[in-house]
Amino acid sequence: MNRFQIGRRALLRGLGGLGGAAALQHTMPVLAAGDLVGGAEIKTVDADEKEAVLNIFAYEGYDSPQVLDPFAKKYGAKVKFQLVSGDADAFNKIRSGQAKVFDLVNLNNPWANIFYDAGYLRPLDPDTFKPYYDAMIPRFRWPYKWAHSENDGNLLGMVQRFGPMSFVVNTKKISKATARSEGANIALEASMKGRFGVLDFPYETIYMFCVMAGVNPYVKKTPEQIERVAEVTRYMIGNAKLVGSPATLNNALLNGEIDTYVAGGTFTVSSLRRDGFPEFLAVSPEKGPIRGRGGTAYVEITSVVNNPNLSPLAGDFLNYMQSPEGALAVARSGTSLNPVANIDKIVDKLSKDELVAIQYDDLEEHMELCAEFEPNPDYDAIVKVWEEALQARG
Repeated sequence: MNRFQIGRRALLRGLGGLGGAAALQHTMPVLAAGDLVGGAEIKTVDADEKEAVLNIFAYEGYDSPQVLDPFAKKYGAKVKFQLVSGDADAFNKIRSGQAKVFDLVNLNNPWANIFYDAGYLRPLDPDTFKPYYDAMIPRFRWPYKWAHSENDGNLLGMVQRFGPMSFVVNTKKISKATARSEGANIALEASMKGRFGVLDFPYETIYMFCVMAGVNPYVKKTPEQIERVAEVTRYMIGNAKLVGSPATLNNALLNGEIDTYVAGGTFTVSSLRRDGFPEFLAVSPEKGPIRGRGGTAYVEITSVVNNPNLSPLAGDFLNYMQSPEGALAVARSGTSLNPVANIDKIVDKLSKDELVAIQYDDLEEHMELCAEFEPNPDYDAIVKVWEEALQARG
């Protein structure tokens, strides 16, 4: 699941015929109040909703039968699903005409504004959806920054899964205290050569390479800062035991081949912890260059696509996802376990093993060490170094 692939600046350059940032504003539709999605009808099965079709474009996990089947059964609906492989890929598909196909899209937090500015999202009725935000944990309560338009303040979607995304350690080899104190820079020690892994999600991992270089990934960097990040990138890829997927890295941890991997977080290691290996832990540095923070975190937002033939079920599905039944299904869905924004409403329904898997006991403390994803304006320059390092690795 490559959650976040290119920065806003790189995306704007890639819009080509749309004319970049100006085009995003010019294509943004003028929506009347009646175009807001919401109202009391999202909580009832109305005549036009029975046997309707709902098309969802989302990350892995939302396609699970335990998520979709209860909703489909309640409405007698046909729910279709396509997997999002990355936020930029999702944008390109919607831009190429799929806005007429999909009703809901699930994105990482900065992308809701990018889609909305390009005219691809319908805003939500705040009177309908604010109560759901009031039921979330404090960090997401109204008005949560990433769920609102930076331009007009409209509500753009509903927060779902979230979690720290920094690095993972085997606490039998590296203590939690040491990991927090030294951060992912532990992997740069000479004794760790060949004892660490690198996650093959370049955007997320480059965030952490920036942190390891003492650089804020979310701001424009000087040439000297880019070179520092490049040096870390070359070293990490060149000296890693392996570069691979979460499953591959978890297997290497379990087999004792590596002691840590970068990047990694709650969702990547939760399957190991659920299976009885709590010594494998997602951690974040105590401090760092991102306004004092050294960890990063993802937040998923589910939004309504500005489809001219929008399914009448779009708002109802958002309501379902915020219900205890829907939230519990999403938390448990897919190959990993994930915290959800209203987790306090379902915590009594999660087993002890599930709570251990998502590191619930110190989840809020951990999130305080993290800065939520923002675009990396220098991604293009750094990912070239990443690709060259992979080629050199062979």
